Amino acid sequence: MKLGRDTFVRYWDVHAWAGVLVSLVLYMMLLTGGMTLFHEPLELWEEPLNQVSVSRGDALGAADRWLASVQDLPDTARVYLPRGEGHGLASFYAAPPGEESELLFLHAHEPGATAAREHLAHFTYQLHFLWHDLTGRPVYWFAGFIAFVMLVTLITGLLIHLQHLARAFHQFRAHKTRRVLWSDMHKVLGVMGLPFQLLYAFTGAFMVLGPVLLGAFLGPVFGGDRARASEAAFGLAPPVIDDAGERVAVLPLEALVARAQAAAPDLAIDTVVLYRHGHEHALVDVRGLVGQAPTTFGAVRLREVDGEVIDVNAPRTRGASAELVRFVYGVHYAHFGGWGTRLVLFLLALAACGTVLTGNAVWLARRDPLGQRVGNRVLARLSAGVGAGVWAALGVIFVVSRALPLDLPGRGGVEELSFLGALTLCVIAALCTEDARRTWAVQLGVAAVCFALAPVLAPLRSGAGVLGGGVRLPYVVAVDCGLWLTAVVCGAGAFALRRRARVARALATPDTELEVAT
Repeated sequence: MKLGRDTFVRYWDVHAWAGVLVSLVLYMMLLTGGMTLFHEPLELWEEPLNQVSVSRGDALGAADRWLASVQDLPDTARVYLPRGEGHGLASFYAAPPGEESELLFLHAHEPGATAAREHLAHFTYQLHFLWHDLTGRPVYWFAGFIAFVMLVTLITGLLIHLQHLARAFHQFRAHKTRRVLWSDMHKVLGVMGLPFQLLYAFTGAFMVLGPVLLGAFLGPVFGGDRARASEAAFGLAPPVIDDAGERVAVLPLEALVARAQAAAPDLAIDTVVLYRHGHEHALVDVRGLVGQAPTTFGAVRLREVDGEVIDVNAPRTRGASAELVRFVYGVHYAHFGGWGTRLVLFLLALAACGTVLTGNAVWLARRDPLGQRVGNRVLARLSAGVGAGVWAALGVIFVVSRALPLDLPGRGGVEELSFLGALTLCVIAALCTEDARRTWAVQLGVAAVCFALAPVLAPLRSGAGVLGGGVRLPYVVAVDCGLWLTAVVCGAGAFALRRRARVARALATPDTELEVAT
């Protein structure tokens, strides 16, 4: 298949412009998205309260005691049960009306709760889809738009390179000019990671924009009934309880979970959602995963007052639309294949990051090889500042996470500000530096030092890691080792780039200095 010249030029312009406009935000989303594949080990690593072995019965008992002590609950509250190696306290997420929601860790064998102190894993997880409580849904929807633009960029790139796709898969001419090098690297990384990138661009856009687009079908298909539309599209939708009735005695969570387990024996329960808890018409959703396959999400809905099973939402119990949604979510969250699959997906996410940055390099080499336009010089420096700066900022937040006392007020906010502040400083430094190689070398060097330091500081907060004096937990040890491996890779990259930058400056002529800066 060979495109006509006019069609080829249009597709090329769409591919280039769409890619460069969203490139830097997309790069950060892809990198933090790769991190979310290891969200559970990071949660265990960061919070010592999660490193306590607690049975499900004790966790449910703690949740019952806490619910009995709370006077005013919102319409919806969640209880998260321990996950990951059987460790962790039950946690509770809700707030009285008009107050900010807060995650609480419920003490297993004594009254009371401890507010969540760590934001590292949660912040990087939300950064992947640009969500924050301060920015709300508009920025989150923008993340869905970026995923859609990524999908358009991939499709147009596939079409313009389709006639020589096999050659693009393996052709890498490192001995050629800088322009050829970036172009070959862009094509090789893009083609090798194409199935991954297409799948995650589609599923990401689907997950964010799908519920928004569902509104178009409310009137003509569902007569304006949003609850019925949500149930048809997504399976078990949140219930609408207009009249909750009087306050009554309800079954304890352990009894409700036991009945849900009997209704869905394969359900690995991790969440209990309470709707109008403690009232006559209150409902409970008991949620979890079923096996290791993309269509793994399941839930059982019960009446809280007597435990009667109202509905079971498991694989093959809903229509085609709900099964598709279940599959999309399961694929995007990598609920299949185990940790080996997640490691492969993480490497593919890194390859996608490389595809994005080399795409910017190709843009600059083709359109302004001498860096004569201000906009292109800014893009070149921003690509270096964000490309290396995100790694440096991630290293900083890991160090801050281990250095700050756990009882410091506002600890989570300090962690978030440390990331944003470090990234801002890296971008400003890049904008003030002409040599992009120098920017990469210095900022990767900072990242290497921070990633190497975090496991060394970890025993200040926990004894479960490599250098800790307590019982070592495999997930915590794995995160420590992963941080050290990342430090080695960043350090090696910084050393190589620093050396090449020195050689380039020694051999530079007035013409080549501009090329190096781009």
